Amino acid sequence: MKHHTIFLVVLLLVAGVWFIPAVTAEEEEIALSEVPEVVIAAAKKAVKGIVLTKAEKETTDDGVIYEVGGTAKKKAYDLSISSDGEVLSIEVEVALSDVPKKVIAAAKKAVPGIELTKAEKEKTKKGVFYELEGKLGDKEYEILITPAGKVIEIEVDDEADDEDEEGDDDDDDDEEDEDDDDN
Repeated sequence: MKHHTIFLVVLLLVAGVWFIPAVTAEEEEIALSEVPEVVIAAAKKAVKGIVLTKAEKETTDDGVIYEVGGTAKKKAYDLSISSDGEVLSIEVEVALSDVPKKVIAAAKKAVPGIELTKAEKEKTKKGVFYELEGKLGDKEYEILITPAGKVIEIEVDDEADDEDEEGDDDDDDDEEDEDDDDN
């Protein structure tokens, strides 16, 4: 597990893929009326005909990022936009049948036995990527892959480690996570 984690970190560093600055302070849902007009205008210019339905505000090392979501042409979109109106990324939900076969094959090779459940196509300044979601056992996966089939990142969410009703993490794999950080 440690070698797998180290490999993914090295792969990310070598690939130079940094999509959006890391969140350092807070992330909060906000009303669309609280989103600056320059951000709304950028979203509407980037996705023609979008009807915005939700917004979040994130404070990062580099400033404030707005994530706005909505629909256009019966497709769901999520956009990350800087406070000055620069579009950082556009995500659109796509049918799994519309994902290139190379991408599907790469996901199934990276996580043998995975049942793919959802796909998104993401456009950033670094290029186009597919984010595939799936399940295997009690774990949920998000796999980021280039159109050529190169796996960029794999995120694993262990459902057994999610917060319980009291809001406490059950700590079933936290010790393993802490060990991974030591290397």
